[in-house]
Amino acid sequence: MFSKTANKASSVRAVFVYCAAVFVMLIAHAQSAGESPEKPFSVRAFGNGMRAAGIIVMPPRTPAPADVPRIEADLPGWLKRGELLGEIPNGNVTIKLNWESRTQLTADAPRYALRLANHQGYATLNQRNDRSAVTLTEGEPGAAWSEHTFAPMTMYAPGLYNALLSSTTVPRESIPLGQLLWYGQPVQTDTARDRVRDAYPEGAAAFTGSAVLSRWFRFELPVAKPSFTPRTLAIVSSVDWLEHVGDQTPVAEITMQQGGAKLGSRPLLLGRDTASTWYSFHARGNVAHRQAPVAWSWRERQESVDFEANAYVARYELEPANAAPDAISIRYVADEGLLRIYAVVFLP
Repeated sequence: MFSKTANKASSVRAVFVYCAAVFVMLIAHAQSAGESPEKPFSVRAFGNGMRAAGIIVMPPRTPAPADVPRIEADLPGWLKRGELLGEIPNGNVTIKLNWESRTQLTADAPRYALRLANHQGYATLNQRNDRSAVTLTEGEPGAAWSEHTFAPMTMYAPGLYNALLSSTTVPRESIPLGQLLWYGQPVQTDTARDRVRDAYPEGAAAFTGSAVLSRWFRFELPVAKPSFTPRTLAIVSSVDWLEHVGDQTPVAEITMQQGGAKLGSRPLLLGRDTASTWYSFHARGNVAHRQAPVAWSWRERQESVDFEANAYVARYELEPANAAPDAISIRYVADEGLLRIYAVVFLP
């Protein structure tokens, strides 16, 4: 009896799942048939008469709630968000381009590759799919679209990214489309958690993972009260693209808060509190600052050679009256380079 009942329930579930899938496909088809770009723009046409004229960035970016680790921005006044192509979401990214065409599309549809380049030159991302042929949407004459997907950008610096569109066939041409904004996204990782446990077994970790900062951006970290009275705040980090910058240069400002009130700020200094991730790689007289105290090391491959990468620990003594902040803000203050935050730990 139980077996028959279970089989019947399983069959009902299978039919339900199938119907739901068909419904989603029909909805998606109906939406694509009447799809319009979120942001129209005007750039020059390629030599074959094809012109990208609009963009949809999927899924829409949703700001993180205030009770989780997050990256916020203090954008400069000259940056007009309404003039950007869009904002890059967390997770997988799909960018659809709407096209105008002066020529008849054939079965051998033209293909175009989209590349995203950090506006300060710190990273370049290439699309990862091959669905970039320009195709006509069924039932919509002249509604031509291409689709370009990118892997999650959690390890990349926040900031502006230039969108560069290139034809993949001769004659090869590249046309800049505009800029997108990436806010960054902190992620918790088991690797960082295990390293903190090994390095600071007596500590209470407020964050273990990866949070990348560049100019304009800050890391906002809600803090749960540890089971002991903390006397020291330890921040594990490293920097990139600052090998030419000297000792005692401020990289970030660390502010502790309690009940919304500011408890005080401390600087994160090159050579004392943090240093180049690739200090060993650049150590042939090319690093202008000293190597800060190492928290832990690991091996990375750079230019076909294995090198040691390092994370560094900064320690800040806490005043007894201010020993239990409920929030920590780390604001990047340099005009160039990147700060990688791996851990925030309270020590007794």
